[in-house]
Amino acid sequence: MDRSSQLAALIERHTGVDGVFDTALPRLSLIRCSRPLGPIYAMSRPMVSLVAQGARTTCLGDEHYNLDSQHHLLFTAELPVVGHVLEASPERPYLGLQLDIDPCSLAEVLASACLHTTLKSPLVLAMARNVSCRSLQEALVRLLQLLDHPRDMAVLAPLIEKEILYWVAMASPGQMLQQVCCPDSKLSHVNKVIQQILKGFRHPLNMERLAHKAGLPPSCMPKYFKAVTGLTPVQYQKQLRLREARRLIYCQALDMAHASKHVGYECDMAFHRDYARFFGVPPMRNHAEGRHMWVNTLGQA
Repeated sequence: MDRSSQLAALIERHTGVDGVFDTALPRLSLIRCSRPLGPIYAMSRPMVSLVAQGARTTCLGDEHYNLDSQHHLLFTAELPVVGHVLEASPERPYLGLQLDIDPCSLAEVLASACLHTTLKSPLVLAMARNVSCRSLQEALVRLLQLLDHPRDMAVLAPLIEKEILYWVAMASPGQMLQQVCCPDSKLSHVNKVIQQILKGFRHPLNMERLAHKAGLPPSCMPKYFKAVTGLTPVQYQKQLRLREARRLIYCQALDMAHASKHVGYECDMAFHRDYARFFGVPPMRNHAEGRHMWVNTLGQA
């Protein structure tokens, strides 16, 4: 049995039904889906995402990444992504995993491997598709096998996670992961802007204030932000507003007018226009046709 098949068997055994599942390992979650699905609107976080069986695509703005069992996605920021499960069936479900990046473990790995960053390192998009080497797959198999050996987790899991981060770092373009651990890197400053927008997306953006609080020159902040996220700050905020409005409509049965006001829109007409442009259908029709699907697919990107 090859490594992908081993991973798939382990994920299937610890899921068994469709959904996203937390595990006894705090940074590891498992995903199972028995039918093609999408679009799935989700927020990434700094993590490694891998497919063991089936295939999916993940989109960020104009960037599209197809993912199969031979590749993984690396995220170094919180990004509004759109996913589609492409290959899945009851007989052969889509099976995947996500491992959140622990900054302290990553810093130790990079220091031990002498993989340092410089403040002049160029900014790159905070999402990359890389080849999964055999050593990475073997380490992931050993990590999942610990789910059957809880007594060994406390000692072995941190070591295996560091090994996984090492192989991911070796496969990453440029100094993508190194910038995560450097507090003065441009990526760290952009992540501060992202956190400000996430906390206050309902309120109008003040570009100078965002830049000042993140320690970036106001003239450079929008350019740096787009290099990392693929979006302008305004586009990022708008996606957050529309996604939250959709969640409120589907999960809390809020009407369109109240949902639009809750996320910061002052004009219902602008909300309807932006919603229809982003999701492809007006909110009223989307609400009538898609509520059940939305509730059951939250977070499965």
